[in-house]
Amino acid sequence: MTTEGPDPSTYRIPSLARRLVVAALIAVALLVFIVIVPFELLTRLSGFGIITPLAATTVVGAGVVITGFAVARHILKPTRAYGPVSIAGSAFGLAYLYFISRNASAMIQSHDATVTLTYGTVFLLLVVVPMLNLAAAVTTTVEDVQHPGERLPFDYPA
Repeated sequence: MTTEGPDPSTYRIPSLARRLVVAALIAVALLVFIVIVPFELLTRLSGFGIITPLAATTVVGAGVVITGFAVARHILKPTRAYGPVSIAGSAFGLAYLYFISRNASAMIQSHDATVTLTYGTVFLLLVVVPMLNLAAAVTTTVEDVQHPGERLPFDYPA
């Protein structure tokens, strides 16, 4: 008897159609919370004379990329491509949060004074999340190479 992987009767992978529907729901939620809301916030702040060095186009572009990685991760979860896509998404998230932390300031100008608020430390603290995701993605990739299909009964129990 060969050990080619786990017994397929011990797991049940959702169909591609189901994964696509769930991925579409994930995309809508992420686009609202990491693209539309920040864009509107930056637009409204600039309307009040609060200037930030972070361009709205940067927020929109990065949000779309992060959403793309999240959707791809969900669709590819039962495959060996899940780990590498997760690594790429986590690395992009790390780079984006670091970029934001370097540019996280707001300048409020009035006729008499200018006040600058910096909040980069908050984003540096948030870097912990993609760092942990990156470690998990590397581990998943290594495990998928060494033991193909081993995680399927845990991710998709029958």
